[in-house]
Amino acid sequence: MSCGLFSQMKMKIEIKLAGLPLRLRLEHAETAAYFEPYTLPDADADVDLYVTAEDFARDGGPLSDAPGAFQEYSLLVAASSRCLLRHGRVVYHGVAVKLGGRAWLITAPSGTGKTTQYKWLKTLYREKVSLICGDKPILERRGERVYVHPSPWPGKERFPGGPGGALAGIVLLEQAQENTVSRLTAREAVFPLFREFLYVPEMEEEAREVGRMAEAMLRLPVWKLRNRGDEASARLLYETVTEYETI
Repeated sequence: MSCGLFSQMKMKIEIKLAGLPLRLRLEHAETAAYFEPYTLPDADADVDLYVTAEDFARDGGPLSDAPGAFQEYSLLVAASSRCLLRHGRVVYHGVAVKLGGRAWLITAPSGTGKTTQYKWLKTLYREKVSLICGDKPILERRGERVYVHPSPWPGKERFPGGPGGALAGIVLLEQAQENTVSRLTAREAVFPLFREFLYVPEMEEEAREVGRMAEAMLRLPVWKLRNRGDEASARLLYETVTEYETI
């Protein structure tokens, strides 16, 4: 099985993403360094993953001035997500973090303050907070449950991540002049949740799998944090999710 069209690549490496063995075919040997923590020489992969001409035509425009290896690495985000969707997994845009030992997603469009919230949480709660992935974790659906995994795409800060776990809930961020938090209904949460999946909506199979993933996620608590991006907002976030866990 392959996730791409190119058959001639300069380098092949075996990796494992969210427990799935993949054979990564690379045009640029330097790209391999980005995947070093996920490399397994004997992964026994039977799925090929690589960037296609279609990927570059669709997603490569803004990267046209970047070095070739970085272009390939960046384009592999969407290519990987589409490949993973065939196996009950998907790349998601958000910060995945453990709060009090449980995995939560903090998500919002770029520039809303996800990394700022993580920095405040880590400063305030130290060992009670650990990072899974700083920008694009991988979600895995197992029946009605969702698990969060680290990925090779940790974000521009490149904070080191750690082990994942079962998803406990989601926090949707929105910038505001006051810090307030509210529990969202599934109807209220569904659009902002879908917005952060990496997939092609026009592809029916992908859309169906994303729908199944979202359905499982919407069984969990979804909080909307309108926030100033300050210490008080991080305290409100932490206290909200940890109080919910004890109810």
